[in-house]
Amino acid sequence: MKNFAKVLGAVLVLALLVPVIGTAQRQEKKERNAASDAKALAGAAKVTLAAALDKALKAAPGTVLSGELEQEKNMLIFTFDILPKLTSEEITEIHVDAKTGAVVKAVEETEKEEVEGKKAEAAEGAEEPSIADMQSLAKTAKVTMAAALQTALKAAPGTALAAELENEAGLLIFSFDILPSPSATELKEVHVDAKTGLVIKTEIEK
Repeated sequence: MKNFAKVLGAVLVLALLVPVIGTAQRQEKKERNAASDAKALAGAAKVTLAAALDKALKAAPGTVLSGELEQEKNMLIFTFDILPKLTSEEITEIHVDAKTGAVVKAVEETEKEEVEGKKAEAAEGAEEPSIADMQSLAKTAKVTMAAALQTALKAAPGTALAAELENEAGLLIFSFDILPSPSATELKEVHVDAKTGLVIKTEIEK
């Protein structure tokens, strides 16, 4: 009877552990895939995020809220969301060809269009900021994304793939995703204080 109880206990423990192990394995696979996708994009790009950012700001001056290297249809591009003025009610979306550095599209997005677009991209139903929220972030930031990017790359050299101005736990930061090297298997996430310009966190992206 005691042996049966031990076996039953072991089976129950295993039954409880299987979903946890499965979840951990799925998360690990997801992270590997993300790094693999990032490596593929970074390897194909001929233009850096910094250079693309400069082109985007020349085409649409303002406060850059986010930038990302991504594949859109058959074109590899950097996409930037720019707030033209601190009082603007529209976001300018700029696409820069990641192979030639040319600006290939500039679109004015109203709050409704911006929210709908972000909802389509958001994972797990994450709440997206409104244009009023973005105005507030832009007004509070004392450092530009270009300056913060330089600081982030000094702290974690590599290829910057994405950048975002965001509020994390009450702290205004620029968050950067950086691939340390072409052979890297993980991305680094670097947080730069948007008020002081100092690096406040560097970690492996989860």
